[in-house]
Amino acid sequence: MTIDIAHAVPHDGLAALSYRYAAAVDHRDVAALLGVFDSEATLRAHPVDRNPMVVSTHRELPKIIEAVKHWPRTFHVVGQQLYQLTGRSAEGEIYCVAHHFSSPQPGVGDDYVMYIRYLDAYAQMSDGRWLITARDVVTDAVERRDVTAGGP
Repeated sequence: MTIDIAHAVPHDGLAALSYRYAAAVDHRDVAALLGVFDSEATLRAHPVDRNPMVVSTHRELPKIIEAVKHWPRTFHVVGQQLYQLTGRSAEGEIYCVAHHFSSPQPGVGDDYVMYIRYLDAYAQMSDGRWLITARDVVTDAVERRDVTAGGP
């Protein structure tokens, strides 16, 4: 999926889905996570240093939360977002820096940082809500950093 950035625009309703997705992952909130996806949605993750992951439908999408439980804490920072709308469907490209902390306690640990882009397809439901129908999580780069972790 490639959007034409010369004609792409911001869109508050679609941006809210990425903010809610990031918060749901960070809080390990499966219900909130499912709330941003159509019931038949598919997510494809393309990490640079692990095997790809593909999950589909509300039955499998909770595996996203399971995949991040390896890290005691995560912190997603959602950046620029552009969308192309065509009637009741849309496509978007959303940048995100995802931090994965090795320790749940204050003190020294490390941070596995992923620089990612979400390539999304959306549909507007009959009640006006937008939902993600497909998400490709493309990892552009990763790094590990030593950090001094703060408290809860």
